[in-house]
Amino acid sequence: METTTEEEFDIAALATESVERSKEELREGTVNEQQFLTFTIKNDLYGIDILHVKEILSHIEIARVPMTPEYIKGVMNLRGNVVPVIDLAKRFEQKTSQITRLTCIIVIELRQEGLEEKTDIGIVVDTIDQVVGIAENNMEKSPEFGAKIRPEFIDFMGKVEDSFIPVINITKVLNIEELSNFDIAKNKLNTEKKKLIKEAENKALNQIENKKDDNENTQDIKDIKDTNDQNSAEDEN
Repeated sequence: METTTEEEFDIAALATESVERSKEELREGTVNEQQFLTFTIKNDLYGIDILHVKEILSHIEIARVPMTPEYIKGVMNLRGNVVPVIDLAKRFEQKTSQITRLTCIIVIELRQEGLEEKTDIGIVVDTIDQVVGIAENNMEKSPEFGAKIRPEFIDFMGKVEDSFIPVINITKVLNIEELSNFDIAKNKLNTEKKKLIKEAENKALNQIENKKDDNENTQDIKDIKDTNDQNSAEDEN
């Protein structure tokens, strides 16, 4: 996927459209190869199965959560839901990447073992590349040494043209058990969110009451003035 200037298009939106189009092709059976979204971390290319990809976002504000592992960047508000965000570079035990206009957050859907509901987790990547197809005969066992990331994080090496791309094992990279601490953080954030909403509602009610009181006071003043005018008129008569 070409990335030219920021003004020309929304990279994240185009990437999401490309992923959804590839998913549709898989459902219709018009492609025979597995489809993977490729992205870069520290100029290295990686791939992820598009069936795990929910959407791609441009980098947005992330709230830091205290007392969490360093690779957990924080949480973001995704349409009213609190979603944990992973700094993938830090997860790969590398330095945090600088945020640029090309930085994106890939929202991943993971199903927890024994549960039907899925968990949304965001991963921060340097750039989105493209969706590629990899045939089964082009999938080779991941190396046990020499890789830039932990071997267990690599599902297999996918051959695309003349290069090999590490396809990450997203279940191991985004270990749900390690992220379970977010339940506490999410509950705290949701409690704070409810508190803020309640405060806003109370403020709005107070404003309505104050306005009502002002209106009643205005009416009382008008009534007093009318009474005074009437008394003045009777005195003159």
